Amino acid sequence: MLMRWLPKARKHLTRRRIKISAILSPVFVVAGILYFSLSAMNSPAVGSVKKINIPNTDPALADVPKDGLFDGKYVSFSYPEGYTDLKQKPTGTYVEIASLGGPGKANKQITVGVSKDSLKNSSGVIFRRQNKDIYKEESEPNNSLVFTSSKNGYERITFIARGDLMASVSVLSPSGYDMKSISDQIIGSLEWK
Repeated sequence: MLMRWLPKARKHLTRRRIKISAILSPVFVVAGILYFSLSAMNSPAVGSVKKINIPNTDPALADVPKDGLFDGKYVSFSYPEGYTDLKQKPTGTYVEIASLGGPGKANKQITVGVSKDSLKNSSGVIFRRQNKDIYKEESEPNNSLVFTSSKNGYERITFIARGDLMASVSVLSPSGYDMKSISDQIIGSLEWK
């Protein structure tokens, strides 16, 4: 009797297995797809990043400062890439000085000095006002004065007063290259501490 049930039970179990596997197969496939999709989203992206150098063809932007940052005790400012620190130490009434030499053979120079001085008593301001044949004075707002000269190349110096301190921002090019954009950038980025 047991033998009679055995083929029927096997047949019944086989049909049941087919029904269960027919139902569970798509569930496992969907679960596998979800698992691999989620694991791919959690892994880092694969690729590369390249810096594209686009040449600057606008001559007006040729010397616009980009990279350098001077961060001193009294002031901080940005300056053009390619300029190097000339390691000048403060002398006289100067408490801080940054002297930067330009790239190439043009001998461009940036000097930013902080001194215990005032616009009224500054020897630099007095000297330039006494030599009007060499220096042209431009009035500037916010306790500052600008002097320019083209006598021996190009020189632009801005004196900025703040309390008992005064910053002088000087740009110089013996070859006569106009460095106003560099001067404007340095003055625009200059921050007192």
